[in-house]
Amino acid sequence: MIIVHKIKQQKRYLNYALKTLCIFVIMSCNSTKKTQQEMAVQNTSKGNIGQSSLQSKYMDGIDFYAAGMDNAWELNLDFEKDFTFNRADGFKFSTPAVEGIKAQDANVVRYRAVVESGEMIIQLYKQECINGSAGQKFPYKVSVEIKRGIDKDYNRVEGCGRFVFDERIHDIWVLQQLNNKAVTGPDLPYIEFSTTDGRAMGKTGCNNFSGKADFKGNKLTLGPLAASRKYCANATYETDFLKAMSPGEMEYKVDNGKLYLARNGETIIFKKVD
Repeated sequence: MIIVHKIKQQKRYLNYALKTLCIFVIMSCNSTKKTQQEMAVQNTSKGNIGQSSLQSKYMDGIDFYAAGMDNAWELNLDFEKDFTFNRADGFKFSTPAVEGIKAQDANVVRYRAVVESGEMIIQLYKQECINGSAGQKFPYKVSVEIKRGIDKDYNRVEGCGRFVFDERIHDIWVLQQLNNKAVTGPDLPYIEFSTTDGRAMGKTGCNNFSGKADFKGNKLTLGPLAASRKYCANATYETDFLKAMSPGEMEYKVDNGKLYLARNGETIIFKKVD
C-alpha cells in the first residue's frame, strides 16, 4: 500500500509539472507573438518608406507614391491606369487615372477625378516634405481631398510623396556602346547616379563631371553637366560622350546588369561596375 501511495504521489507531481510546463510554453509563445506584433506596429509608426517597397511599387506600374504622417494613409498613382487611396482603418477610394493640370503661378499639379461614388482631388506641391517621426525627406508635399456621395464636405489629408523609379539605377555604370558602336580602351567613360540626392557624376575618360539628375518612372532628366577642362591625349570618347549626356529627358532601362539610355532613336549602353 505504501508503494502504491508513493506511485500515486509521483503521478500527481508529474502531472502538475507537465501542466506547469505547458502553461509556461503557451505564455512564452503568446509573449513572442505580442512582441512581434508590437515591433510591427512600431516599425509602421516610424513612417519609414523603404527602397524595397518603392521598388516593388515600380515593378507594379506605380508612377507616384505618397503617404500620410506615420503612414496613416497611402496614395498610389498609376498615370496609365488608376489612382488609389488607402487608409489604415480599411477605407479605400479608387478612380480611373486623369490628366493633371499645372498651376500657372506655382509649382503645383492638380488632379480631379470624379466617379459615381464621389470625387477625389489630388495636389502635388514641388517642395521638400518631411514624413513622420523618422524625418524622411521627400521632394513633394501632397494633399488629398475626398468627397463621397454621403459626405457634406471634403475630407482632406496631407502628406509627402515622390515619383517612383527603378532603384537599381543607383549605381556606377561604365560605357559599353556609343553612337551604335562598341567602345574599347583602358579609360572608358563612366557615370554614377545617386538617387538619394538627385545627381549624376563620373568621368569622361579624362575629365570629371557632375550635375543634377531627376528620376520619374522610366524617365531620366539630366541637367547641365559641369566638367573639368584637363587635356588628355587619349580621351577618345569624351566629346561624343558629353554630347550624348547633354541636358534633357531620356528613357532608361536596367536589365541583367546593364543600363540602357534611349533618346532621339539612339541607345547608349552601360555595364554595371562590379
